[in-house]
Amino acid sequence: MSLPHSTLKLRLRLRLREFFDPVFIFLFVISSLRLFYSRL
Repeated sequence: MSLPHSTLKLRLRLRLREFFDPVFIFLFVISSLRLFYSRL
């Protein structure tokens, strides 16, 4: 336990990535669907 702060930061970053990855995928899908429907 020499670097607890850095490990905590790493855990927080991983948790943020776990949370934001589906959000970005969702946004990407919505934008691509919007493009697809605008071409129809």
